Amino acid sequence: METIKPELTNFLPPGENFLQIALIESLEYAEELARMLPDSKIYVIKADAYELDNLNVTGNIEKINIDYTETPLPLEKNSLDYIIGDLLLENVGNPQDIASGLGTYLKETGILLTSFRNIRYIGVVKNLMEGDYFFIARRLYAKREFERLLAACFYKDVRMKGQKGDIDEKGRDLIKRLEKVDFENIDEEMEMAFYMVEAAKSMPEIRLLKSMYSKDTRRKLGKLVRRIEFDAGRKEAIVELEKLCQEESVFEEYLRDFIKQACFDYTKVLKILKL
Repeated sequence: METIKPELTNFLPPGENFLQIALIESLEYAEELARMLPDSKIYVIKADAYELDNLNVTGNIEKINIDYTETPLPLEKNSLDYIIGDLLLENVGNPQDIASGLGTYLKETGILLTSFRNIRYIGVVKNLMEGDYFFIARRLYAKREFERLLAACFYKDVRMKGQKGDIDEKGRDLIKRLEKVDFENIDEEMEMAFYMVEAAKSMPEIRLLKSMYSKDTRRKLGKLVRRIEFDAGRKEAIVELEKLCQEESVFEEYLRDFIKQACFDYTKVLKILKL
């Protein structure tokens, strides 16, 4: 059986100062995360108490002994920047419930980093053709299926990176023969034993907007620009907006991008504000 290589930390951006991270089951990432993000808070969640007790990693680490598939995380909702763990939706009864539940712990700008075993990998397909299936207690996914699952769980931006398996000449020959009978193999999908997944709760441009100012400031901005758009006390709203931008150091480019995301007729608002 193919073994996944721990590569989820490749999705983490460089130069982060403080992050709150839940590392679930995948203890092999703990040391690397502690080294990469020494100023961050890392919650290490593991069902096996023995393995958790024997995790010897220094840093701002808090160990939590629970089974995430059965017990809610003892963490504050909307508090995490990242949830990290390989194959988190493989050994679960209802993957949509688990994916949605984990999402409630992420901030508006939060990201789920996980992976899945590819059911269309040639090694799996070959076994099926020979009458064997070795994943009775596990749930495998096709790439498009996993994308649909995350979309149903309100993850707005999903990116994937394949991890190639160890394929011999017989396997490569089988891929060629299947392609000839229209077995779809876009982006070498049949060569990918696993997929690494980055699933964000917001689109990249929205994530940037949400990361720069507090939720309260963004709420006030949204209320004011919509008052301006629908002429609900427009003159007063313009004065209040100018005051808020000055107090919170909201720069013009940010305000312009915010209006484009917050207003239906953003061109009208930009024209009114001469932006």
